[in-house]
Amino acid sequence: MRTVIFTIVMLFLSCAGCTDSVNGDLEATEKSSKDKEDKIAFERNKKEADTGLASAQYMLGNNYLFGKGVPQDDKEASKWFRTAAQQGHIKAQTSLGVMYAGGHGVPQDDKEAMKWYRTAAEQGDVESQIFLGDMYSSDSSDGKVPKDYTQASKWYRAAAEQGDANAQYLLGVMYAKGHGVLKNNAEALQWFYQAAAQDNFDAQFYLDKQAEQGDASVQFNLGVMYIKTGGHNDTVAIKWIRKAAEQGYAPAQLELGSLYEIGRADSQNDVLALMWYKLSADYKDAESHREAIRNRMTPAQRDEAERLAREWKLKK
Repeated sequence: MRTVIFTIVMLFLSCAGCTDSVNGDLEATEKSSKDKEDKIAFERNKKEADTGLASAQYMLGNNYLFGKGVPQDDKEASKWFRTAAQQGHIKAQTSLGVMYAGGHGVPQDDKEAMKWYRTAAEQGDVESQIFLGDMYSSDSSDGKVPKDYTQASKWYRAAAEQGDANAQYLLGVMYAKGHGVLKNNAEALQWFYQAAAQDNFDAQFYLDKQAEQGDASVQFNLGVMYIKTGGHNDTVAIKWIRKAAEQGYAPAQLELGSLYEIGRADSQNDVLALMWYKLSADYKDAESHREAIRNRMTPAQRDEAERLAREWKLKK
């Protein structure tokens, strides 16, 4: 019996070793194949870059920057980014700005970085617009660029209006703090909502904090946004809508009634739907909602909804 067990264990271990060996061989083969592809791409980019093709010069810069097909070399990367940037290649201009900002392959120089960022940003490059905003909103590492919140908000707005979630969040921060723009919490929230709808974590975190502090408007809008985007499950969305509704916020009460009517709030419940419709009073088309649902309810159900609405008001 022991001999049999020993044999099984050894077979298992030997197979496990074989699997490790096979996996190792596969990884080595895949790496070798990737290295060959990178080398071929590097040689193609080098050949085309030497003819003056800006897109190839930019890609060659990336070959050197990331060590793909050639040893990593920041100086060579910067050289090729500059060559492409001087021909008007927007992404190369941004990349050259990054090299100057970080002192990679060139002397660190914020002013030179901003020159290239601005060149690309003025052509609509979102990444450079955000980098410009970042540089204007913080202290320059070499003291060459003065802090300027007005310029920062200008460039964040340029990127935000193109739909970039990070820029939308950052512009929201500018409005929330009154940096470079008049302080405006309502405007800040609108930008935070837009960023959060694209799953921007910072914007979602900010809005969650505001909602937790009891702002009914934020609770409602956050809940509606989560329902529309599907970024969170219905339980989270309905939690915020319910909290706003329980504070007497009419838009949330109407929405909660609608969610009960269609069965997205716990369960389908016409009685609770009518209750919340009644509590939302004359908000927007609350009356049409009330009439539509009343027509399919029994007198007992309508009376129950009336009773629940009265009791809710008495508690408040």
